[in-house]
Formats: sequence, structure tokens, C-alpha cells
Amino acid sequence: MKRGKASLIVSFFVVAGGFCAILSVLPENARAVTLFVGGGGPGNYTTIQGAVDDANPGDTVFVYNGTYNEFVRIRTPISLVGENKDTTIIGGNYDWGGIEVQTDWVNVTGFTLTKNDDFAPAMSLMNVENCSITNNTISYYLVGISLYQSHNNTIINNSVISNNESGITIHQSNDNVIAGNTISWNFYDGISLIRSYNNTLTGNVMIGNGLYMYGQDVEHWSSHTIDASNTVSGKPVRYLKNAVGGTVPADAGHVILANCTGVVVENQNIDNSTTGMEIAFSSKNYIANNTVASNILWGIWFVQSHENYVFNNTVVLNGDGFELDDSNNNMFVDNNASFNNWDGFYLEIANDNTLTGNTASFNNGTGIASARSVRNKLTENQMVENGVTLSGDSLEYWNTHIIDTSNTVNSKPLYYWKNVTGGTVPSGAGQVILANCSGVVIENQNVSNGNTGITAGFSSNIQIANNTANLSKGSGIHLYRSNRSNIYTNTAYSNSRGVFLYFSENNIVVDNRVSDNSYGVYLSYSDGNAILNNSLNGNSRDGIRLSSWNQNNTITGNFLASNEENGIHFYSTGNSDNLIANNTVRSNKLNGILLNHSKRTIISNNTVIWNHEYGAYLWDCHENVVVNNTFDNNEIGISLSHSALNTIYHNIFGDSTTHAFDSGINFWNTSYPWGGNFWAYYIVADIYSGPDQDQTGSDGIGDVPYDIPGGLNKDWYPLVVPAFPSSPSEPRNLEATPGNGEVTLAWDQPSENGGRSITNYTIYRGDASGEEAFLVQIGKVLTHTDTGLTNGQTYYYEVTATNMLGEGLRSNEANATPENQPPTCNVTDPINGAAISGTITVNGTASDIDGTVEKVEIRIDSTSWIEVTGTTSWSYEWNTTTVSNGDHTVHVRSYDGEDYSIEVSISVVVDNPVPPPPIEPEEDWLWLAVVAAVVSLAIVLSVLYFLLRRRQRPEGVEPPETTEHSSD
Repeated sequence: MKRGKASLIVSFFVVAGGFCAILSVLPENARAVTLFVGGGGPGNYTTIQGAVDDANPGDTVFVYNGTYNEFVRIRTPISLVGENKDTTIIGGNYDWGGIEVQTDWVNVTGFTLTKNDDFAPAMSLMNVENCSITNNTISYYLVGISLYQSHNNTIINNSVISNNESGITIHQSNDNVIAGNTISWNFYDGISLIRSYNNTLTGNVMIGNGLYMYGQDVEHWSSHTIDASNTVSGKPVRYLKNAVGGTVPADAGHVILANCTGVVVENQNIDNSTTGMEIAFSSKNYIANNTVASNILWGIWFVQSHENYVFNNTVVLNGDGFELDDSNNNMFVDNNASFNNWDGFYLEIANDNTLTGNTASFNNGTGIASARSVRNKLTENQMVENGVTLSGDSLEYWNTHIIDTSNTVNSKPLYYWKNVTGGTVPSGAGQVILANCSGVVIENQNVSNGNTGITAGFSSNIQIANNTANLSKGSGIHLYRSNRSNIYTNTAYSNSRGVFLYFSENNIVVDNRVSDNSYGVYLSYSDGNAILNNSLNGNSRDGIRLSSWNQNNTITGNFLASNEENGIHFYSTGNSDNLIANNTVRSNKLNGILLNHSKRTIISNNTVIWNHEYGAYLWDCHENVVVNNTFDNNEIGISLSHSALNTIYHNIFGDSTTHAFDSGINFWNTSYPWGGNFWAYYIVADIYSGPDQDQTGSDGIGDVPYDIPGGLNKDWYPLVVPAFPSSPSEPRNLEATPGNGEVTLAWDQPSENGGRSITNYTIYRGDASGEEAFLVQIGKVLTHTDTGLTNGQTYYYEVTATNMLGEGLRSNEANATPENQPPTCNVTDPINGAAISGTITVNGTASDIDGTVEKVEIRIDSTSWIEVTGTTSWSYEWNTTTVSNGDHTVHVRSYDGEDYSIEVSISVVVDNPVPPPPIEPEEDWLWLAVVAAVVSLAIVLSVLYFLLRRRQRPEGVEPPETTEHSSD
């Protein structure tokens, strides 16, 4: 009976739509006429737009069969009718689409609109009402039919197929009827309802796509009329709104719960829709034992929905498996979210959810992704070739979760440490995540085949060494808002990014092998980092990329070869004051060094050879210096475009097709007599000398300037032989760090080596500023420890570099005051995040590099410090039943007689069995007997007293009456 009624409704709308296509729904216009387009008749229009422009309200524009490659804009209430929808074709305009309706009471029927790979709607209705779009065929546009802020319109009996995004989009549009349409194989959704109210959908057939609904208000979801005559893949759309209880019939092609409570969705098999299930503004529903597969966007999507129980669902081959937006306190148990195109679970602004015992493997994105979310609990989840990612710009998005080692990545435990100071992550990790940690060591791990091997967020002084982080879908090693950490001697192959620094400062990335990734080392919004002596080969994009707003970074000593795009690439705006020095950049498929929008960067002493296009290419770059580089066997040695005020000198331009190109205003030499650049095959006499080359005598500078192709620039002092070698420039960024009776010095190599390799460094020391004298000469290293010093005395230092031509200038001055080195300590057991109960033994170690550990102390939470047993190897027995169940922090410190160590802390979860309720104590019968005896004795005595009183009263005498006194 219901199907019969639905069919009658659909038939009514189809017939009514066809009728409306012929007769305008406007009030009758007695002078309405029909204008003809095409067909060859006398006076017929040759373009649709011409007839539309000439039509009056109520007129009909009839279009004969043919193909009309035009964009039609309708501003008058008319009917636009095609002779035959299959043969009356509007090809559309590439920029604007096919038909745009800009006024009310317009009818469009009987056309085919097709335009391959267009980027606009085929039919667009904007801010209009009471229009009718019927009996059209639309394909290969961005959107088939688009309604924006348009109301009370009818979209009936159209075929909307294979558009680049949506079939029919209803955006901020209310009270429309969409009926009897065939909507198939559009890239994302068949029908989308976005921030709209009270629309009616009936009899629509969707194949290969389905519904998409979105809005921040519950009425955006719960105000529509969508009956089961709408189908997806031949099965009915089940749209429940404002329901309490009940079970969704087990035949759905698409399920939407809008403002529902206590509904059961189980045993469904949903595929090839836009989203399998949409759960919006709904709570306490039970979603279990469903198979949701091959949907375009999400398998099951939760929007502002809370306290739902999601159990034993198979959600595979979708966009995301499960997505939670603004949804809290939901429980996901024993689900399989694998083989999805994006993430298995994606939680955004989704808090206090529990994920237990789920499988999230082989997703192209992340197994479990938490974005801007807090206090989610993950236990016993299994991930293969996936892992867990955390993101968000606030610390609470990182350090408020519970993620224990029962979660595994490739059958190895996931170590999530939060708020930890010191310690070494245990070996055998499948993935490591640090949140708000300091002084932690991650070494000798193999964290491959996941999402991100090692992540440190809001952390500092982390040591990441000798790890293997290969084949991750994200980054091998990722620092987010993490500073002063060292990443060294790691291997990172075949990741999206080998090493990724994001909003991270003053880190050192040194001696790593980073190859075959999309990007080798990637920096964004990161300053003061050093990328030193890494091997960065065969990456599919760039060896090193600085994306946006990276300043004062040092890129030196790296080997960058055979990358598919560029060796070094400064990609976007805000990159300034960086150093690129002493790198070998060769055989890259595009450019050796590519700088976009860069300022004040020094490119010096690099060997840039055999790159397929440019050795160096500067685009929109200003005030940079390119000095002492060798450009050889590139297609073009160096090119500057839209760039000005750059200085290029003392470079060797060897055997390239074109040495240089410059369309801006730049400087290609320094002052006389230092000269410009050496240009291979530029044969010029060197007879004269002087600033104007008009004085007799050679000077190593060509007498005729070298013209730079592309503009009016010249190298006024071209070198006859390669640049004059000289002593090095000063070492940079000297720093002095105090220790116990010692000072450790560290510096960066000079920006210019003088054209010859540096052979050693010389250190000068003094007791006062400006009085440094020779201390020691060391080899080609960038650190030195000065020992045997007096604690409390301030020492001042400078450093110079030397090559075969002599000693260079002194560095900046640095000073330090030696002091006692405090001891260190470490907790070895239990591990951070462990669940404990009963009496446990807390074990650890302590050491002092310049003394002896005298004692180790421990405290639980904010209690007092207690001395433990042992020093270098110590232990403490803790009865956990003395504290409440839940999170507790164990703090430990050591003491060497002079200083305490930095406190080391770990978080543990106490989980003691809850004791049974106290048993009522047995009654004390002796006590009760005594009480009873006393009471009995009192009664007996009272009776005896009464009897004695009666015996003493004279016979016949009554007790006196009570006399009431009254006043006169």
C-alpha cells in the first residue's frame, strides 16, 4: 500500500512537471508569445540568449534540435523549452556553465547539457523562487543543478549523471521539491542538502552516489521530508527524524538519523552511496553488526552525536571509515575500519570517546586520527600499516588522552608518553608519540610501515637517534612545536616526508639517510634549525623543502642527488635569512636549488652540477647572495626572474647550455679588485687593470664586461681564472655551554671557505671580554670541550677557521661560567602510562658524570619526598591501595651533595579492585544483655517502690486533689 501511494505521488509530480514546462505558472499574460530558436524558420533566432533577451514575462522560448555552444542567462520570467531533450543540446561555456536563472517563475525543460571537465554548474538558480527544472539530461559539469538561497522550486524528472562533484546541490534553500530524478555516478554526492530546511525528496533513483546532508542546526537535518521511495543502489533511503526507540528496517541503501534517541541500526549492508550512515544530533543509539563498504565519503558519520554504542561493524573501502565531528562520549568496540581511502577513524573536536578492541589497518590515511580533540581513550586497538596521529595547536589536544601499550602497530606496542621528563623509550616500539615531554631519548627503534614513526609534540630536548622509520604514510620523524632536539643518524625511506619540522625551532638534523620519500626534509614555520651532512637522494619531490615562513635555518654539508624535482626548494613566502652552504646538489630532475619569494639567503660554496634544468633558479627573490658556488653541466647555470638586488659573485659557471639569465636588476660582481664570476668559454683579453679597466697591466679580470642574457645586467669584472682563493670567513653562531669545571663550545662553519677546504679551527680564551688569547688548535670539527676550569669563573671565547691559505676572521664572542653538573635519574619500571595495582616495586637508576649520587628521593603526586633504597640502582616499594584509583604521577630526583637532578616523572593508572561493601558487624549480645538487665532491674525497683507507697497510705484515705489557684 505504501509503495502504491509513493508511486502515485511520483507520477503526479512527473505529470505536473511536464505540464508546467509547457504552461507558465505565472498569472495569464494575454499577449504571451513563443519565440523560436534554430529550425531555419523565417525570423527564428540563431542563439538562445538572443531570444531570451527579447522575451517578455510569460513568453515561451522554444529551441529546435541542435547544439548550442553558449551560456544562457535568464533574467525574465519565461518558459525555456527544448524540442527534444536528447537532441537539443547546450554545450555550455567553460567559465560559466550552461544556464543561470536569475529571476522567479522560470521553467526550463527538454534539454541536454553536457560539457566535459567543466568547473561550474550546468543549471544554477540563485536567489529565486517558484521555478521548475524538468525533463533535462545533465552530465560532465562541476554540479548538475545548483540551488543557492532559492525556495519553493521543483526539480523533477531530470537525469543527472557523471558530474565532477554533485548531481543536485540544495544550499541554504528551503521548501523545494526534488522528485523523480535519476542521479548516478556523480563524483561525490547525488543530492546534497546543505544548511537548508523543509525540502521534500521523493522517488529519486540514485546509483553510485547517495545523499549528503550538512548543517550546524538540528533543523538542517530534521526538517526535511525524505521517504523510502528514494533509493540508493536499488534499496530505500531510511531517513528517521525525531525518533525515540525503534529499529531501522534491514534493507537500507542509506541511513540517516536526525535528532534520534535509542534507535537500533543493525544488520545493514550499505554500499556505493555517498555516505553509508549519517548520525546527526542523535544520542544513545545502538549501531551494530553492519557492513558499510565502498561509499564515497564516510562509512558512518557522526555529527554532534553523543553516547552512542557502536559495536562489531565492518566499515571498509570508504573515504573515511568512521568520522566523528563534535561528537562526545561515544563507545566503539570491536569494529573493523580497514582498507579505507583516508582514515579508519577520524575524530575532530570529538572528546571523551572510547575506542577499544578495534582493527584499523591498511587505510591509505591514518588508522586512528585525533584532531583538536581531548581525553579520548584508546585500548587494545590493532593497526597494521597504520597508526595513531594527534594534531591541534593547543597542548590539551596532545597530552590529555589515554593511549596505553595494549594498542599495537604491526604487532608491536604503541608508546604514548605524556608529561614525561627524562627516560628512554623501551625498545621494540611500533610507534612512538611524545606529548609535552623533555629530555626523552628515542633510539634504536624500527618504527616502519605505520603512519608516522616518531612524533614529538610540544616537547623539547628530545634525542632521536639511530632509528629506522621507513614506509610511513605520513612522516618518518615529525616534530610539532618542539624545540632544541637532535635528530641524528636515522634512516627514513619511502615516507611522505622523511623528517618534518612544523612550528619547531633550534633543532639539529644531522647525518641522516633520507631517501625515496616524497620530501626528504620538510620545514614549515620553523626557525633556527640546522640541517647538516644528510644524504637526501631519490625523493619524488624535493630533497629539502622549506614551505612557508622559515627563517635563520642552516642547510650545510648535505648530499642531494637524483630527486625527481629539486634538490633544495624554498617554496613560498616568508623564507628569509637562511644559509645554504657547502652542499653537493647534483642530477636532480628539475633544479638544483629553487628559491621562491626568498630574502637575504646566502648560497655559498655549493657544488651544483648535472641538474636537468637550472642549477639555481630564483623567482621573486630579493637581497640574496650567491657566492663561491660551482655551476656546471646544468641546462642553465642560474636564472633570476622577477628578482632584484641580489648579488652574484665569485662563482664558477662551467659547461652549461646557458650560463645565466636575469630579467631583473641585480649585481653580478663585487667591488674592484675582488671581481665577479668565472665564465667558461668566455675568452677575453686581460691587458688592462683598474676599476675602469683602463690602466696598463693585467689583474685577472677581463677587460670587457660579460653581458648577462635577459636584460641589461653585466658582470663588470669577469674573472679570467676562477675566483681568487682566500682565507675563510668567520665561524658563525658560537655558543658556550657551562659544565662542572668545563665549558663546551659549539659553532657553525663559515659562510665562505675562501674557495679552499677548511682544515682546522683555532680557539681563543680569555678571563675578560676582548682579551682572548690562543688556547688550542683542533681539527675540522664544530665542537670542543675546554676542561680543568674553575667553577664560578667566567671565561670568554672566540674561534677562527683555517684553510691552506691561512687563518680567517674571528667569530662572535661567547662566554660561560662553569658550574657543578647535577646528577640524573631515571625510572625503568613501571613504564609511563602503565596500569598498576597492589604493592609494586618502582625501580630506576641514577648517575652523576662529575661526582657521586648520595641519595635518590621519590614522591607520589604532591606528597612529601621519601628516600628510596639504593642510589645508582634504586627501588621503592609502593602500596597503591593507599591512594585512590585513577591517574597518579610518580616523581623522582637524585642528589649529589650539591645539586638535585631534574625531576623525572611518569604517569601511572592505579586500578585496584573496589573492596566489597563493609559487612555489618555482629551484634554484641553481652552488651545487649547488660542493657536489658539494667532496664529490667529499673522496672522491678519501680514496681516495688509503688507497692511500698500504697502499703504506707492509711486505709480509706484518697490522695489529695490538685487545687487550682485563681486570683480575685
